[in-house]
Amino acid sequence: MRESWWWRSTHSRRASSSRRQDSRSRRPTPSSQRWREALARPSPRSTIWKQPSRSSIARSTSCAGNCGARCTGRPLGRLARSSARSASPPRSSWPRASVLQSESRHPYPHTQDRPMPRQRGFDCAAGRAYQQAGPATSGTNQGGAMSRIVEVRPFMVNFEQGTGGADAARYGGRGNMMIVRIRTDDGLEGFGEGTLPHKTRAVAGAVEDFAEYLVGQDDTLIERHWQVLYRNSFQRGGVILMTAQSAIDQALWDIAGKRFGVPVWRLMGGAVRDRILLYTHPGGASREEIVDRTHQRIEEGYRAFKTGIPGTAEWISDRKKVRETYENIAAVREAVGDDMKIMVDAHGKQTPTVAIEIANALEELDLLFFEEPVPPRNVDAMLLVSAATNVPLATGERMYNRWDFRTTIESQAVAVLQPDLGHAGGISETRRIAAAAETYFMGIAPHNPRGPGVTLASLHIAACTPNFIIQESSIPIGGDALWDEMLVEPLVVKDGYVDLPQAPGIGIRFDESIAERYPFQGRDTGHPVLADGSVGDW
Repeated sequence: MRESWWWRSTHSRRASSSRRQDSRSRRPTPSSQRWREALARPSPRSTIWKQPSRSSIARSTSCAGNCGARCTGRPLGRLARSSARSASPPRSSWPRASVLQSESRHPYPHTQDRPMPRQRGFDCAAGRAYQQAGPATSGTNQGGAMSRIVEVRPFMVNFEQGTGGADAARYGGRGNMMIVRIRTDDGLEGFGEGTLPHKTRAVAGAVEDFAEYLVGQDDTLIERHWQVLYRNSFQRGGVILMTAQSAIDQALWDIAGKRFGVPVWRLMGGAVRDRILLYTHPGGASREEIVDRTHQRIEEGYRAFKTGIPGTAEWISDRKKVRETYENIAAVREAVGDDMKIMVDAHGKQTPTVAIEIANALEELDLLFFEEPVPPRNVDAMLLVSAATNVPLATGERMYNRWDFRTTIESQAVAVLQPDLGHAGGISETRRIAAAAETYFMGIAPHNPRGPGVTLASLHIAACTPNFIIQESSIPIGGDALWDEMLVEPLVVKDGYVDLPQAPGIGIRFDESIAERYPFQGRDTGHPVLADGSVGDW
């Protein structure tokens, strides 16, 4: 029978397979003594390179500043990874997975006499502080366990800081300040401010409720705690809860900065500017008093000022209010010249029609921005004003998280956003709001008519936020004893700017005796009325 092509190809493959099988049979089997001896014999390819662990890298590193001390600081992750990659052997020399690991040989026989590449750790000053402080600054207590929160306590302090003259009597000053102190089991203390002047007891109660969760937790998990406090409540947000959460967030960041001996802005990627522009409030009940107090502020070093619209405007049109506002701002502009920055705060008390009248009247006075021309959370009303004037608009002090800001950002209704670090979720949430605003080319001018805690926390955001414009300050004219006592470093305003804060943490301190010397005093807010006696907006 004639062989078919299929028969020949099949038997040819079988013959080849048989020859290969004969060849394999001459090799040692896994159970043979020869195989075991072959595996035990070292060879140039019998070593698998093992990447050094992070802990071993950290033990062998020195400070980045070449101070000569052996730094116990952890190396930066990116640099550690890049160094490990540069130290690894080429892919072509990797051994097969079938050979065993052997740790008896140097991974690079031809370079075994050379020192391994030096890894960079923290900068020299931080490395020394990290080494000298020991376990308390490394996130662990003396027993080696993670540090835990042992106390969360609110303090209510009377912070009577009015705007002067009739304004102080009409609106009841600034009321009370609330400071949160958080203590850890390794002896650190962090402070944050959550001031809602006429609802202080409500905020303090919310802090005590949050303390039920926080006590016993790891103080370094700042973001996790923010998420738990916000998301694990069915009734989320609102000014009371967010003010309490803001103060707690500040205090946790304060602890983090003190733990590593650096200001908070260094923990958030470092500074993007060398100094911070401030503005302040002249105050005053009359035009002459406003101008006089503005000159006092110029002598203190300020170059930017914000003043308000007196009283409450009527609903449809209020030509008298427009004229009075224009004359006040024009007097300030004439007194300070064209080089100073001026802002006007309407406090959201106007309807769109009145706000447009005021904005158009002030347009020639070159305002930096017109703040809250209409009540918050009505984006369509803000868009009406924005479309009718060339004055940049600002808003945000009564928005308390990124979700409140979302529609304003997406509609691009204003040029400037004003999150308040004492109400808008603290340092953590304000960073997210600022990042969202940057994608729509909006500037950030954090709102802050509060005390030392919110002021210093705002400066840390200003230091590391690319789209920051200007920071509000409420330091009293001529200084204040309470401010001096709570500030770790004095705030010196020079040519309108202050230097970046350098104290570890946020930069404030607080003693229980302050609450005893400035005891809480309950007080109602002001109650403006319109011409016919009906209720007006604050």
